[in-house]
Amino acid sequence: GGSSGGSGGGGASGDLGEWKARLLNLLGGSDSENEGSGMDDVTNITAPPSTSSQDQQQQSDIDILLTNSTCERFVLRCVENELPPNLIHCLRLLRVLELQHDHTIATKRLREGDAADTSPGRPVSTRAAKKVSRLLCLLCSDSSVGEQLRPHLFGLLALSGASYPKSGVHIASAASDVILAFSASCLSASLVWFLHDRKMIVHMTDDIKELCAMTAVSASASNNRCLYGKDAEEAGLWVVALRTVVHLVANSCHYQCVELLKDYDSAGGYHVLAYAIANSGTNHVPRLLELVTALVCCKIGVESPAKALEVEDMMHVESTESTDLA
Repeated sequence: GGSSGGSGGGGASGDLGEWKARLLNLLGGSDSENEGSGMDDVTNITAPPSTSSQDQQQQSDIDILLTNSTCERFVLRCVENELPPNLIHCLRLLRVLELQHDHTIATKRLREGDAADTSPGRPVSTRAAKKVSRLLCLLCSDSSVGEQLRPHLFGLLALSGASYPKSGVHIASAASDVILAFSASCLSASLVWFLHDRKMIVHMTDDIKELCAMTAVSASASNNRCLYGKDAEEAGLWVVALRTVVHLVANSCHYQCVELLKDYDSAGGYHVLAYAIANSGTNHVPRLLELVTALVCCKIGVESPAKALEVEDMMHVESTESTDLA
Protein backbone atom coordinates (compact mmCIF):
# COMPACT_ATOMS: atom_id res chain seq x y z
CA GLY A 1 0.00 0.00 0.00
CA GLY A 2 0.95 3.66 0.16
CA SER A 3 3.89 4.72 2.30
CA SER A 4 1.84 7.41 3.99
CA GLY A 5 -0.01 4.88 6.10
CA GLY A 6 1.21 2.04 8.26
CA SER A 7 1.21 1.32 11.95
CA GLY A 8 2.90 3.83 14.19
CA GLY A 9 4.71 1.71 16.72
CA GLY A 10 6.49 3.31 19.62
CA GLY A 11 10.00 4.41 19.87
CA ALA A 12 11.01 7.00 17.27
CA SER A 13 12.56 9.94 19.06
CA GLY A 14 10.40 11.25 21.88
CA ASP A 15 11.17 14.82 20.80
CA LEU A 16 9.25 14.30 17.56
CA GLY A 17 5.52 14.65 16.97
CA GLU A 18 3.29 11.70 16.20
CA TRP A 19 3.36 11.97 12.39
CA LYS A 20 7.15 12.27 12.42
CA ALA A 21 7.54 9.23 14.65
CA ARG A 22 5.20 7.22 12.41
CA LEU A 23 7.05 8.29 9.28
CA LEU A 24 10.44 7.33 10.70
CA ASN A 25 9.08 3.99 11.93
CA LEU A 26 7.86 3.22 8.39
CA LEU A 27 11.32 4.07 7.07
CA GLY A 28 13.38 2.12 9.60
CA GLY A 29 13.56 4.46 12.60
CA SER A 30 15.43 7.63 13.50
CA ASP A 31 19.21 7.88 13.41
CA SER A 32 19.39 7.79 17.23
CA GLU A 33 17.57 4.46 17.28
CA ASN A 34 20.04 3.00 14.79
CA GLU A 35 23.23 4.06 16.53
CA GLY A 36 23.39 1.00 18.74
CA SER A 37 23.46 -1.43 15.84
CA GLY A 38 26.78 -0.19 14.43
CA MET A 39 25.61 -1.18 10.95
CA ASP A 40 25.50 1.16 7.96
CA ASP A 41 23.98 -0.99 5.22
CA VAL A 42 20.65 0.60 4.31
CA THR A 43 18.99 -2.80 4.15
CA ASN A 44 19.88 -3.65 7.73
CA ILE A 45 17.16 -4.15 10.29
CA THR A 46 17.03 -1.31 12.77
CA ALA A 47 15.87 -3.24 15.80
CA PRO A 48 18.43 -4.12 18.52
CA PRO A 49 20.46 -7.27 17.83
CA SER A 50 18.39 -10.32 18.61
CA THR A 51 17.48 -13.69 17.10
CA SER A 52 16.84 -13.84 13.37
CA SER A 53 13.11 -14.55 13.83
CA GLN A 54 12.70 -11.55 16.13
CA ASP A 55 14.66 -9.38 13.68
CA GLN A 56 12.37 -10.39 10.83
CA GLN A 57 9.30 -9.51 12.88
CA GLN A 58 10.67 -6.04 13.60
CA GLN A 59 11.66 -5.12 10.04
CA SER A 60 10.25 -1.78 8.96
CA ASP A 61 7.99 -1.50 5.91
CA ILE A 62 10.78 -0.12 3.73
CA ASP A 63 13.24 -2.80 4.86
CA ILE A 64 10.78 -5.47 3.78
CA LEU A 65 10.42 -3.80 0.38
CA LEU A 66 14.19 -3.55 -0.10
CA THR A 67 14.67 -7.15 0.95
CA ASN A 68 12.12 -8.30 -1.64
CA SER A 69 13.15 -5.93 -4.42
CA THR A 70 14.58 -8.76 -6.53
CA CYS A 71 11.26 -10.61 -6.66
CA GLU A 72 9.52 -11.11 -9.98
CA ARG A 73 7.24 -8.22 -11.01
CA PHE A 74 8.38 -6.19 -7.98
CA VAL A 75 8.30 -2.89 -9.88
CA LEU A 76 4.89 -3.68 -11.35
CA ARG A 77 3.43 -4.35 -7.90
CA CYS A 78 4.95 -1.13 -6.55
CA VAL A 79 3.51 0.89 -9.42
CA GLU A 80 0.08 -0.72 -8.97
CA ASN A 81 0.11 0.42 -5.34
CA GLU A 82 1.43 3.90 -6.22
CA LEU A 83 4.58 3.42 -4.18
CA PRO A 84 6.89 5.67 -6.28
CA PRO A 85 4.84 8.89 -5.74
CA ASN A 86 4.36 8.00 -2.08
CA LEU A 87 8.12 7.65 -1.66
CA ILE A 88 8.55 11.14 -3.12
CA HIS A 89 6.06 12.37 -0.51
CA CYS A 90 8.22 10.66 2.12
CA LEU A 91 11.33 12.51 0.93
CA ARG A 92 9.47 15.82 1.05
CA LEU A 93 8.18 15.04 4.54
CA LEU A 94 11.70 14.17 5.70
CA ARG A 95 12.81 17.64 4.61
CA VAL A 96 9.98 19.19 6.65
CA LEU A 97 10.93 16.95 9.56
CA GLU A 98 14.57 18.11 9.51
CA LEU A 99 13.57 21.77 9.15
CA GLN A 100 11.24 21.55 12.13
CA HIS A 101 13.72 19.54 14.17
CA ASP A 102 16.42 22.16 13.59
CA HIS A 103 13.99 24.94 14.51
CA THR A 104 13.07 23.09 17.72
CA ILE A 105 16.73 22.86 18.70
CA ALA A 106 17.28 26.58 18.04
CA THR A 107 14.16 27.51 20.02
CA LYS A 108 15.21 25.33 22.94
CA ARG A 109 18.65 26.96 23.03
CA LEU A 110 17.04 30.40 22.98
CA ARG A 111 14.72 29.47 25.82
CA GLU A 112 17.62 28.16 27.86
CA GLY A 113 19.67 31.33 27.29
CA ASP A 114 22.11 29.59 24.96
CA ALA A 115 21.27 31.53 21.78
CA ALA A 116 24.98 32.11 21.04
CA ASP A 117 25.31 28.41 20.20
CA THR A 118 24.64 28.29 16.44
CA SER A 119 26.10 24.84 15.88
CA PRO A 120 23.85 22.53 13.85
CA GLY A 121 21.73 19.94 15.54
CA ARG A 122 22.20 16.29 14.76
CA PRO A 123 20.11 14.97 11.86
CA VAL A 124 17.45 12.37 12.59
CA SER A 125 16.72 10.96 9.14
CA THR A 126 19.96 10.17 7.30
CA ARG A 127 19.33 6.43 7.22
CA ALA A 128 15.65 6.83 6.43
CA ALA A 129 16.46 9.15 3.53
CA LYS A 130 19.09 6.75 2.23
CA LYS A 131 16.59 3.89 2.22
CA VAL A 132 13.93 5.94 0.43
CA SER A 133 16.48 7.08 -2.13
CA ARG A 134 17.77 3.58 -2.72
CA LEU A 135 14.27 2.18 -3.28
CA LEU A 136 13.25 5.07 -5.54
CA CYS A 137 16.45 4.73 -7.58
CA LEU A 138 15.73 1.04 -7.99
CA LEU A 139 12.17 1.75 -9.14
CA CYS A 140 13.31 4.53 -11.48
CA SER A 141 15.59 2.10 -13.28
CA ASP A 142 12.36 0.88 -14.93
CA SER A 143 11.03 3.26 -17.60
CA SER A 144 7.42 2.36 -16.77
CA VAL A 145 7.68 4.45 -13.59
CA GLY A 146 8.18 7.71 -15.50
CA GLU A 147 4.58 8.42 -16.39
CA GLN A 148 3.31 7.70 -12.88
CA LEU A 149 5.71 10.32 -11.53
CA ARG A 150 4.66 13.01 -14.02
CA PRO A 151 2.31 14.84 -11.58
CA HIS A 152 4.93 14.65 -8.82
CA LEU A 153 8.01 15.83 -10.72
CA PHE A 154 7.75 19.44 -9.61
CA GLY A 155 7.90 18.39 -5.97
CA LEU A 156 10.79 15.99 -6.58
CA LEU A 157 12.90 18.36 -8.67
CA ALA A 158 12.43 21.20 -6.17
CA LEU A 159 14.16 19.15 -3.45
CA SER A 160 17.60 19.24 -5.07
CA GLY A 161 17.98 23.03 -4.93
CA ALA A 162 15.84 23.77 -1.90
CA SER A 163 17.11 25.37 1.30
CA TYR A 164 18.30 23.14 4.13
CA PRO A 165 19.79 23.50 7.58
CA LYS A 166 23.15 21.76 7.90
CA SER A 167 21.44 18.78 9.50
CA GLY A 168 19.23 18.33 6.41
CA VAL A 169 21.83 18.33 3.62
CA HIS A 170 21.46 14.57 3.21
CA ILE A 171 17.90 15.09 1.90
CA ALA A 172 19.22 17.14 -1.03
CA SER A 173 21.73 14.40 -1.88
CA ALA A 174 19.09 11.68 -1.62
CA ALA A 175 16.71 13.59 -3.90
CA SER A 176 19.50 14.31 -6.38
CA ASP A 177 20.34 10.60 -6.66
CA VAL A 178 16.69 9.85 -7.42
CA ILE A 179 16.46 12.59 -10.06
CA LEU A 180 19.63 11.30 -11.75
CA ALA A 181 18.18 7.78 -11.83
CA PHE A 182 14.90 9.14 -13.21
CA SER A 183 16.61 11.19 -15.91
CA ALA A 184 18.77 8.24 -16.94
CA SER A 185 15.95 5.70 -17.39
CA CYS A 186 12.49 7.27 -17.19
CA LEU A 187 12.55 10.27 -19.50
CA SER A 188 10.64 10.32 -22.77
CA ALA A 189 10.02 12.97 -25.42
CA SER A 190 6.61 13.57 -23.85
CA LEU A 191 8.06 14.05 -20.37
CA VAL A 192 10.78 16.36 -21.70
CA TRP A 193 8.15 18.59 -23.27
CA PHE A 194 6.16 18.43 -20.03
CA LEU A 195 9.20 19.68 -18.07
CA HIS A 196 9.65 22.42 -20.66
CA ASP A 197 5.99 23.51 -20.57
CA ARG A 198 6.09 23.72 -16.76
CA LYS A 199 9.36 25.72 -16.91
CA MET A 200 10.90 23.33 -14.40
CA ILE A 201 14.50 23.92 -15.52
CA VAL A 202 13.98 27.66 -15.11
CA HIS A 203 12.59 27.15 -11.59
CA MET A 204 15.49 24.84 -10.66
CA THR A 205 18.04 27.35 -11.98
CA ASP A 206 16.39 30.20 -10.07
CA ASP A 207 16.57 28.12 -6.88
CA ILE A 208 20.28 27.54 -7.45
CA LYS A 209 20.88 31.27 -7.93
CA GLU A 210 19.33 31.85 -4.51
CA LEU A 211 21.30 28.97 -3.01
CA CYS A 212 24.53 30.51 -4.35
CA ALA A 213 23.45 33.95 -3.04
CA MET A 214 23.51 35.32 -6.59
CA THR A 215 20.03 36.67 -5.92
CA ALA A 216 18.49 37.96 -2.70
CA VAL A 217 17.14 35.33 -0.32
CA SER A 218 13.42 35.69 0.38
CA ALA A 219 12.50 37.32 3.69
CA SER A 220 10.91 34.17 5.09
CA ALA A 221 13.98 32.09 4.28
CA SER A 222 16.48 34.62 5.63
CA ASN A 223 15.07 34.28 9.15
CA ASN A 224 15.85 30.57 9.53
CA ARG A 225 19.04 28.54 9.86
CA CYS A 226 19.13 27.28 6.28
CA LEU A 227 22.39 27.44 4.37
CA TYR A 228 23.01 29.94 1.58
CA GLY A 229 26.05 31.36 -0.20
CA LYS A 230 29.41 30.17 1.06
CA ASP A 231 27.87 28.07 3.84
CA ALA A 232 25.85 26.14 1.27
CA GLU A 233 28.94 25.72 -0.92
CA GLU A 234 30.99 24.29 1.94
CA ALA A 235 28.19 21.84 2.73
CA GLY A 236 28.23 20.63 -0.89
CA LEU A 237 24.78 21.97 -1.78
CA TRP A 238 26.02 23.90 -4.84
CA VAL A 239 27.46 20.73 -6.35
CA VAL A 240 24.35 18.68 -5.55
CA ALA A 241 21.95 21.20 -7.10
CA LEU A 242 24.04 21.86 -10.21
CA ARG A 243 24.84 18.23 -10.96
CA THR A 244 21.10 17.49 -10.77
CA VAL A 245 19.94 20.10 -13.25
CA VAL A 246 22.87 19.59 -15.63
CA HIS A 247 22.42 15.83 -15.89
CA LEU A 248 18.66 16.24 -16.28
CA VAL A 249 19.26 18.67 -19.15
CA ALA A 250 21.98 16.50 -20.72
CA ASN A 251 19.87 13.33 -20.57
CA SER A 252 16.89 15.14 -22.11
CA CYS A 253 18.95 15.72 -25.27
CA HIS A 254 18.83 11.98 -25.99
CA TYR A 255 15.21 12.37 -27.13
CA GLN A 256 15.82 14.58 -30.17
CA CYS A 257 14.65 17.52 -28.12
CA VAL A 258 16.84 20.41 -26.99
CA GLU A 259 14.12 22.44 -25.30
CA LEU A 260 15.48 21.88 -21.78
CA LEU A 261 18.96 22.85 -22.93
CA LYS A 262 17.50 26.08 -24.32
CA ASP A 263 15.62 26.61 -21.04
CA TYR A 264 18.85 26.19 -19.09
CA ASP A 265 20.55 28.73 -21.34
CA SER A 266 17.72 31.29 -21.15
CA ALA A 267 17.57 30.96 -17.34
CA GLY A 268 21.26 31.86 -17.09
CA GLY A 269 22.35 28.34 -16.23
CA TYR A 270 25.77 28.61 -17.87
CA HIS A 271 26.47 31.78 -15.92
CA VAL A 272 25.43 30.09 -12.67
CA LEU A 273 27.75 27.15 -13.33
CA ALA A 274 30.61 29.50 -14.21
CA TYR A 275 29.96 31.48 -11.02
CA ALA A 276 30.00 28.28 -8.95
CA ILE A 277 33.29 27.14 -10.50
CA ALA A 278 34.90 30.51 -9.83
CA ASN A 279 33.68 30.70 -6.23
CA SER A 280 33.84 27.10 -4.99
CA GLY A 281 36.46 25.51 -2.77
CA THR A 282 39.13 23.43 -4.45
CA ASN A 283 37.54 20.20 -3.22
CA HIS A 284 34.36 20.89 -5.22
CA VAL A 285 35.80 22.41 -8.42
CA PRO A 286 36.68 19.07 -10.12
CA ARG A 287 33.08 17.84 -9.82
CA LEU A 288 31.79 21.12 -11.24
CA LEU A 289 34.20 20.91 -14.17
CA GLU A 290 32.78 17.47 -14.97
CA LEU A 291 29.44 19.20 -15.49
CA VAL A 292 31.00 21.46 -18.11
CA THR A 293 31.98 18.32 -20.02
CA ALA A 294 28.45 16.95 -19.73
CA LEU A 295 27.01 20.17 -21.18
CA VAL A 296 29.56 20.39 -24.00
CA CYS A 297 28.85 16.78 -25.00
CA CYS A 298 25.11 17.39 -25.29
CA LYS A 299 25.66 20.39 -27.55
CA ILE A 300 25.56 18.03 -30.55
CA GLY A 301 21.83 18.60 -30.75
CA VAL A 302 21.95 22.39 -30.55
CA GLU A 303 20.59 23.94 -33.74
CA SER A 304 23.03 26.86 -33.72
CA PRO A 305 26.71 25.76 -33.85
CA ALA A 306 27.76 29.37 -33.19
CA LYS A 307 25.82 29.37 -29.91
CA ALA A 308 27.41 26.10 -28.86
CA LEU A 309 30.91 27.39 -29.56
CA GLU A 310 30.17 30.62 -27.71
CA VAL A 311 29.05 28.71 -24.61
CA GLU A 312 32.07 26.36 -24.74
CA ASP A 313 34.44 29.33 -24.97
CA MET A 314 32.79 31.00 -21.97
CA MET A 315 33.00 27.87 -19.86
CA HIS A 316 36.66 27.38 -20.85
CA VAL A 317 37.55 30.90 -19.74
CA GLU A 318 35.72 30.54 -16.42
CA SER A 319 37.23 27.13 -15.65
CA THR A 320 40.73 28.44 -16.46
CA GLU A 321 40.22 31.40 -14.11
CA SER A 322 39.04 29.13 -11.29
CA THR A 323 42.10 26.91 -11.75
CA ASP A 324 44.36 29.95 -11.53
CA LEU A 325 42.58 31.06 -8.36
CA ALA A 326 43.00 27.62 -6.81
